[in-house]
Amino acid sequence: MISLTVDVEDYYHAANLLPVCPIKRWHFLPQRAVVATNKTLDIYDAHQQKGTFFVLASLAKRYPEIVHEIVSRGHEVASHGYAHKIAYLQSPIQFYRDVDRAKKILEDLSGKKVIGYRAPNFSITEKNLHAYELLKKAGYEYDSSLYPVSHSRYGNLHRSVLPETRATEFGPLKIFPLATYPILKNIRIPIAGGAYWRLFPYFIISSLISSLQKTTDHPLLFYFHPWELDYEQPYFKELPALTRFRHYHGQKSFSEIIHSFLATYKSKPICEL
Repeated sequence: MISLTVDVEDYYHAANLLPVCPIKRWHFLPQRAVVATNKTLDIYDAHQQKGTFFVLASLAKRYPEIVHEIVSRGHEVASHGYAHKIAYLQSPIQFYRDVDRAKKILEDLSGKKVIGYRAPNFSITEKNLHAYELLKKAGYEYDSSLYPVSHSRYGNLHRSVLPETRATEFGPLKIFPLATYPILKNIRIPIAGGAYWRLFPYFIISSLISSLQKTTDHPLLFYFHPWELDYEQPYFKELPALTRFRHYHGQKSFSEIIHSFLATYKSKPICEL
């Protein structure tokens, strides 16, 4: 059981570009999300596959055709929040307002109930476990913000790699972690997608995925961003060399990787898992 999911945002929402793309500039930067998302949808269509698209609601409000196109092609629309703010940097009130607003906007645009959520930068950690209560309060049925690996922004290495159902005051909330490959008890390789698929040889990643698929019976979740397919996005040469490498490397060949993945594995929306 595999789901290749998409975090629908524009290139300037990426954390690595924050120094050159502060929030106050977002509205004035070249917009690439519509083109990049349509390219993503075309790849899914080429393989007759379906996935879950976690859509940033502020982007959807500005470009509602993004949501309309995702729905018309038979994919699940889920929430990536409204303002693309790190969840653990928000107060509980700010977080609830963000996810509640996003859900209502996406439901209005899609005409369908939105039951899933993923925080920007997988930012539900030990710092803000109250987020699960607030997600359920807002009406979500599952969360996919957990990436149980070691990372400076979203480290959750101590958390389980298995899906779980978390009890809240407002009812149960299902938690679907991103896929990892275990090496030792405290060492997990992040194989779920994004930059890891662009920066490392894909044949190694694919072999680990195939191995993991043979040894587990729980759903495996993967992800990427439409902007990772968009090598015509603005290039900010003033970024530090390592940051430029992490953001831009592999974009020209990334569509080949997504094609390869969808040709090899059967993807379903999370709501069907």
